[in-house]
Amino acid sequence: MINPQTAPPALRATVFLLSLIVIGWLLFSFRTGIGNALLPLLNAVVSLLERQYDIAEFNIIRKRNEFVYHLRLVSEGPIVLYGHRLPGMDVSATTLVTHSLQQIFIISAALLAGLLFCPVYGLRLTLLMAAALIPALALDIPFVLLGSIEGLILQNLAPHKLDGSWLVQWEKILTNGGRMAIAIGLSALALGLARKPDPGAAVADPG
Repeated sequence: MINPQTAPPALRATVFLLSLIVIGWLLFSFRTGIGNALLPLLNAVVSLLERQYDIAEFNIIRKRNEFVYHLRLVSEGPIVLYGHRLPGMDVSATTLVTHSLQQIFIISAALLAGLLFCPVYGLRLTLLMAAALIPALALDIPFVLLGSIEGLILQNLAPHKLDGSWLVQWEKILTNGGRMAIAIGLSALALGLARKPDPGAAVADPG
């Protein structure tokens, strides 16, 4: 089996950079297909989190020149929200499909870097990185959409409670670098778990 880490460093660096360009191009080119493939996972997370409203729509739509995730929640019957009795509720939020590609790109880059530059078990690292994608994606788009909706409702009905909403605060964290931090953190954890023991480490003498 060919070990890529035996190749000259300059060659490995060139392969790494070219691979990142290809990965980025592929992700952007097939963003709608990737986004649609992710919808079942994202919809499942929204369904677990949202108990007050019905999910009327969760799909990908084109908005101006971008593709976005579109979540629409409804309550057909009367509902009481923050002391206000409303005859019903129909509210929606959107976020860019490309946002969900950031985690995929970061984790793919970390996988490639691990295989090219780090002493790791390749198969273990690949499986760990694939597993890391699930929480990275699940903690992002559903919370951003629900946080946006929660913020919109609070802004109109109870603005003094905005700072006390964990959904609104988590949405702010995600949109201000949190999604990248999660992907980097999970990638680092996967690299650590897949790292080979250092053969040069000193072994304690039992005698």
